[in-house]
Amino acid sequence: MVGSDDEATGSRTPVVYKTLKAAKAAGYRHLRVAEYAGEQIKLKGHTLVRGPQVAVSESVWGKKGFRLRPGEKPHAKVSGYAGEKHRSWSVYRHDQVEPKRKVHLRGPELVSLLAAVWTINRTAKRYRELASSQYRGRRHGLARHARGKKEMLYAYKGQALHYLVADGTLQHVGYHRFPGDNWAEVLTGGGFTFHRPCPTPKQASAEARTMIEAKPREIGEPRLTDAIHTVDEYLKGKDPVEIYEWPPRERFRSSFSPEQEDDEAAEAWDPDPE
Repeated sequence: MVGSDDEATGSRTPVVYKTLKAAKAAGYRHLRVAEYAGEQIKLKGHTLVRGPQVAVSESVWGKKGFRLRPGEKPHAKVSGYAGEKHRSWSVYRHDQVEPKRKVHLRGPELVSLLAAVWTINRTAKRYRELASSQYRGRRHGLARHARGKKEMLYAYKGQALHYLVADGTLQHVGYHRFPGDNWAEVLTGGGFTFHRPCPTPKQASAEARTMIEAKPREIGEPRLTDAIHTVDEYLKGKDPVEIYEWPPRERFRSSFSPEQEDDEAAEAWDPDPE
């Protein structure tokens, strides 16, 4: 049978193989069910191949960034063991797939500063609730991750609120008293209302307002990526300040971890429960 066998020069000199042994000595072997292309020859009723390509499953193509062309039928069906189960699946050639549509991710953009702070605050609350839920489910690793995110976002909020008050964007309009005798300043501006933890007011006549955190109805919630980018830009060049935090509450011992108790307490102080 004829083959091609002059790799040194790249020429296509015909080579006749009279036996399977001679063809195999030249690098040919039997064509397997999932293989295609390469240099194929037929010899004594056998199809032999050298340098074939291997068809793979649709999921493997997907991991490589390709998708199956519409209407394509499998190149072949292969079977094997997955653990202790024997199963079969379809495989496809490279000419049966096409690149997936590339998704161009939008980079971070500047948004309204107050809307950015609002988004950071709301997301921090979601992480706080998630941390509490994970602790209750004894998924402590996931709970610590959510707690870390929560603390990072509240730190962003605290720094931003400090400078928004300092530059006159937000104004102090009163106080809000939470369970456990914890107080927060009520800050407003641009249609937004925020709470900022503070020590117990010294004024005996301090009024405990019942204003919840709010934003203008017509303003949506920006992406967290945009919110953090916006606050980062706002805080650039500003010195970090110390942010007041409520002290830990006295509480009875329980079966919860200290971290969970902190989050349970924070829920009780939530000025705007969902």
